[in-house]
Amino acid sequence: MDTTPVIIGAGPAGIAAAAALAQRGLRPVVIDEAVQSGGQIFRHPRAELKRTDDELYGFDARRAVEFRDGFAALAPKIDYRPETHIWSACEGKLHVVSRSGPAVQNWSHLIIAAGAMDRIVPVKGWTAPGVYSLGGAQIALKAEASLIGQRVVFAGTGPLLYLVAYQYAKAGASVVAVLETGNPFGHMALLPALASGRAAFAKGLFYMAALRKHGVPLLTGVRLIEVLRGADDHVTGVAYHWRGRDKVAICDGLAIGHGLKAETQVADLLGLEFSFDPVQRQWLPHADRDGRSSMAKVYLAGDGLCRLLNGAPCPPQGRHCGAGGARPLRRPGKRRQLWRRPSAGAPSGGACPCAQKPGNLGQPQKFDRNGLRVYAHRPFEACPQR
Repeated sequence: MDTTPVIIGAGPAGIAAAAALAQRGLRPVVIDEAVQSGGQIFRHPRAELKRTDDELYGFDARRAVEFRDGFAALAPKIDYRPETHIWSACEGKLHVVSRSGPAVQNWSHLIIAAGAMDRIVPVKGWTAPGVYSLGGAQIALKAEASLIGQRVVFAGTGPLLYLVAYQYAKAGASVVAVLETGNPFGHMALLPALASGRAAFAKGLFYMAALRKHGVPLLTGVRLIEVLRGADDHVTGVAYHWRGRDKVAICDGLAIGHGLKAETQVADLLGLEFSFDPVQRQWLPHADRDGRSSMAKVYLAGDGLCRLLNGAPCPPQGRHCGAGGARPLRRPGKRRQLWRRPSAGAPSGGACPCAQKPGNLGQPQKFDRNGLRVYAHRPFEACPQR
């Protein structure tokens, strides 16, 4: 029997899973869209762009060094595929494209550790050149050692807002303002819950204090009105409403983000069971304590990707899923259904839409997803390559 474990994602969770499999004598394939391993948290620039670990990672500098050293030791034991994009998936197969062209990657066991992405709430003019997501602004700083502007405004909500603003201020950018659309300290009853985050909460307070020390205004309860553009269509500022007055912050770079949401596209293509998480306000795939999904031999790991039905946290490290993937697997037991969502990508069994012949995508079918009516195409027949 062919045993080809495949891991999607080369961040901390994906590499931890790879290490667990390698320790058990397996050689996993690790697919990642980035040029280098590390995920978003340990992203780093090319060698010619010199930045110290402290400049790049701050409190996480020690962890970044440990990750880099660990990956260097692990690399000969895995089949690492950087700059590889997955454009479709079905049971037993991933359809990928890389610098060498398109290909089909078979898998006997699959661990999805694809990480998270920015959640963006659009505002008028948000597509103007010079407007980035918070994650995009962080990528520019970490991977390219560049700033998105000389005078930058950070707007939105969530812990990433203050982290990226702090990183830009530390890198020498002029941070015009941090415009928080939420009101994190407006409800005193919630402070004990916030403080329960301990280290994360302390870091947040540190970032806020450091920004204030740099003279950066931190405004909460802001309502964004419009992104302003110049004659060249580039962003020149952002209009907002705060404490009963309309104001304008002049800038040449704007980063917007409203928290993070899990990357669930591959799970969706595979037709995994999802349920709606009212806290995250997102459809998330089911998983048990070992990271097993609703499909046999498919595991979930990493930031926010899986949702345990009993409310317990997801396995924080991919090594837990990697250890499970190295054992003989059985199909998970029956799960309690919560707001079961129809699969958007394929009929039952994970039929692969990418393998259909052109023009054989079937008729558009309507279904509701979180109260919205959308359209999706279902193929008429199962993937001929299965």
